[in-house]
Parts: sequence; C-alpha cells; structure tokens
Amino acid sequence: MKQLIGILLASSVFTLFIRAQENDRFCDPDVPSRSLTYKTTAMLLDSTQSCGAGQYFNQTQVKCLPCPSDTFMTKLMSEKRFASCLPCLKSSWIEIQAEFCTETRDTTVMCTNAYFRPRDVNLPCASSCSRCEICGAGTYLYQNYEFQKCQGYDDTICCNSPDMKLVNRVCMLRNTPAPLKSEDNGSEREYFKRYVVIITLILALIL
Repeated sequence: MKQLIGILLASSVFTLFIRAQENDRFCDPDVPSRSLTYKTTAMLLDSTQSCGAGQYFNQTQVKCLPCPSDTFMTKLMSEKRFASCLPCLKSSWIEIQAEFCTETRDTTVMCTNAYFRPRDVNLPCASSCSRCEICGAGTYLYQNYEFQKCQGYDDTICCNSPDMKLVNRVCMLRNTPAPLKSEDNGSEREYFKRYVVIITLILALIL
C-alpha cells in the first residue's frame, strides 16, 4: 500500500513538473517573431549530446549533423538541450518576411500595411499582428488628424486638432503655457521681502 502511494505521489510530481515546463514560454534573441516552449520539441537527456547552433544530435548515427533544409537550431536552443531543429516560421497572409530563416536563426516576420505588431511587455517576441486604428473612426471617432503613421511596432496616433503636438505619445496643444520657473518664484519672494522692509521703515519714522 505504501509503495502504491509512493508511486502515485511520484507520478503526480512528475506530471506537474512536465506541465510547468510546457507552460514555460520564453523568448530567444534568434527567434524574433514567436515564443518557444519546452513542449515544442523533445529535450536531450545528456548535455554532452548538445551540438551547438545550426546542428542537432543524430541518435542513429550518434553524432552531430547540420540542421535539415528549412529548419534551425539557435545557440540558446542548443544550451537548453533541444533535441531537434525546429521548422522555420512561415509568414501568414497579414505578414511579410523581413529576414529569411538560416540554420542558426528563425525567420523574422513583420506585419503588412494596415497592421502592426504591438509590444508584449512579458513576451516581446510573442505578439501578433493587430489592425491599425483609423483616425476619424472607431476608437478615434472624434480625432481626425493623424500625427503618427501606423507601422512596425507602433499603432496610429490621432489627435483632434492640427494645432496639437505629441509629447510622450500624448496629444497636447502647441500653445500650452510652460510651468513657472523656480527662479521666477524666487524673484517674487525677494520683491515681497524688500516691500516689507520699506513699509517697516516708514512706520518706524512715523511713529
């Protein structure tokens, strides 16, 4: 009975460990347009079988071989002991290939016109193409003036007047007054002090 309980506990721990690995998505600098997971491919059990970027360990021939055509193995994948090269990313109908896939680097894809790739804070590589906002429609129904074109990783920025300016990606009026400088406040305080001194002297002479 104790042995059965031990086996069940060990099995549960192993299952949780595998699931944790499957959910562990990460970004690879040489895989710029998607995230990777440990579920993507099998892992090598022996670190000595890791062959380096552009290669994989062939279990049958017991040696390192170059990645097959249209596949890749990055330096980080090799360090994480990925057992096989991954197929190169194919662009979708709203994407274009900015850089082609090599044996050591995945395809770089960017969005076509009217789409952009928003930045994901947690996984910058995992974002997907989103449709660009249009000034004077939808979210920007009452903001008809385009101040920043939608492209790359940035959406359109629309303002409600041509007399505005962008400050940290926020629309502001061009004639917005600048805040009062600290030296101006100091001058006012000095003037007030002199005024008090003069009034005090006048009162002393009168009394």
